[in-house]
Amino acid sequence: MGTFFQLLVNGLSFGAIYAMVAVGLTIVFGILEVVNFAQGEFYMLGAYLTYLVVLAQLPYPISIVAAVAGMTLVGLLVERLAIRPLIGKAWQLPILSTLGISIIIQNGAIVVWTPNPRTIIVETASKNVEILGVVLTYQRLIIIVIALATFVSLHYFVHRTKTGKAMRAVSQNKHACQVIGIDVRRISTIAFALGAGLSGLGGAIVAPVMAIHPVMGILVVIKCFAAVIIGGFGNIHGTIVASFLLAVVESFAVAHVSLQYKDVFAFVAMVLILLFKPHGIFGRKVGI
Repeated sequence: MGTFFQLLVNGLSFGAIYAMVAVGLTIVFGILEVVNFAQGEFYMLGAYLTYLVVLAQLPYPISIVAAVAGMTLVGLLVERLAIRPLIGKAWQLPILSTLGISIIIQNGAIVVWTPNPRTIIVETASKNVEILGVVLTYQRLIIIVIALATFVSLHYFVHRTKTGKAMRAVSQNKHACQVIGIDVRRISTIAFALGAGLSGLGGAIVAPVMAIHPVMGILVVIKCFAAVIIGGFGNIHGTIVASFLLAVVESFAVAHVSLQYKDVFAFVAMVLILLFKPHGIFGRKVGI
């Protein structure tokens, strides 16, 4: 039974990372109807920003704030320069634009930091805590706690604040929102920056427990696409549930099947969901 809970907690900690990046993807799609292929690179840059701040011997919490703020700013710039001019044109153009940004950021990171993996050492990654027989590092506990706090805050923001309600309205009907005076462009900018900031946060909290390298975002973002499809494009709650579900399945698959096949489960689940629930496990169409 102890092993079961150990695998469950391990899965939840990775699920928190997947959910952080995947929710950013689904918000951007829900508002802008753009598939952001650069989301994994925002996650990677968030990890590198954390690395640089810790390298400067500043406290780890400051590095988290720096990563979120830095990636939010990057999201603002990308939306203004590479996404907004293409809105309303052929649907392929924004997708190609994000794909190009992904390639530029990834290769830029290789030039600046080389392909060699980097690691950071923080105290929370080396100390363990035991809860009900389950042993985990403080850092994995921090990952789960920060993720839950973020999702609760996000739920409050989307459902209780004026801007959040406007985001939900825009995701349902842009033209009606324009008629009643909602600034759709402003909402789109906020959504893209929010998505980038969430990815930056994911990179910051995972940096102490994983190697940091220029292509670290690729596999994560592929899993996140699977989570978004399983949860339903534009469905925040569905995406969070699917992310945790995928990570827990992977955790048990590694322990009981093989490490080599752990990625297969995510894509098998995605195919099955597409066959039987084309709009995701909650059966909803686009709309956050």
